[in-house]
Amino acid sequence: MAAPCFLIYFIFSASCLVDGQPPKYALKGGWGFLKPDIAGHPDGILWKYNGNKVVEFNGNEQQEFSPYHSRIILNWVSAELNISELRFEDSGDYELEVHINKALHRSFHKLEVIDLVPRPSISCELMDGGGSNVSAELLCSAAPGRPRAGVAFEWRTRGDVRRGPRLHIPLGGDYDDDVYSCNVSNLLSSKEATFPAKDCYPGTLSLRRLNLSLTSLLESL
Repeated sequence: MAAPCFLIYFIFSASCLVDGQPPKYALKGGWGFLKPDIAGHPDGILWKYNGNKVVEFNGNEQQEFSPYHSRIILNWVSAELNISELRFEDSGDYELEVHINKALHRSFHKLEVIDLVPRPSISCELMDGGGSNVSAELLCSAAPGRPRAGVAFEWRTRGDVRRGPRLHIPLGGDYDDDVYSCNVSNLLSSKEATFPAKDCYPGTLSLRRLNLSLTSLLESL
């Protein structure tokens, strides 16, 4: 009698979350957190970066791959991946493969590593309009970091707020007592610098500044 043959069918199902999520931003040297949304307890977890393995969990133990050795924490329940000592080279596309009840689930995540914004510096250029009409242009600048885009400049004085790296200011009289602050920010950090209006006058123009003040005083009489 012929032995019965049994055909065993393994039903393989897979779900895929198409990448449409905004990138996760993190500071260089800090931590990056990639948090997937999964339901159920994973039987296996595999994270990949640009197609290369980062860490793999087979249900009993995990294996880490270069250059992520000793820099990652993998949650075996939520599949969350935490990366420490971030480098610019860690920026890019991450793919997660999770096996739950013999079903494969994929999701895609993007990480962007950026710099702390540097402390800005402020310079002043005098603009002589003739007579007592003296003004200046302040320029707020910061050393280029990563990313170059997404850096915002904001000026504040007398309760007024102006955006952009340049600011036109009046000089003379009470205006010389004003102090301007420039705030530079990116997505995760900000720094501020201040600049007194009187610092627009070079030492050689101290007498000129005194004459302008006297002229303004006489015009007000």
